[in-house]
Amino acid sequence: MQSKKKLKKQFKKLLNMAYQNELSSELNKLHKEFEKFFSNKINCFELDDKIHLFHNDISRNLYNKYNNSNDIEHFVIAKAVLNNFILKENIPNEYIEIIEEAIKKLK
Repeated sequence: MQSKKKLKKQFKKLLNMAYQNELSSELNKLHKEFEKFFSNKINCFELDDKIHLFHNDISRNLYNKYNNSNDIEHFVIAKAVLNNFILKENIPNEYIEIIEEAIKKLK
């Protein structure tokens, strides 16, 4: 087993990868709302509501999820794997057992 410091560093890397992927997914959804606005399918107030929701809810929740996970990083990473925001292939072999155990507990 690797040292706790090395484990934390690797988990941080994985958390950043998952955070970037999930945030990108949510930004793509917001982008679609802008497209609706520009094609006159929604009005400026509806778009404003979507932006407000993204900023005050979605974005903040994701930030907290990936940056304030403290001692449950392995569960956050496991959930990201289950939601396809990170691939198992991206997890180093020495940590895969920890993540797979967390996945089992989440199912």
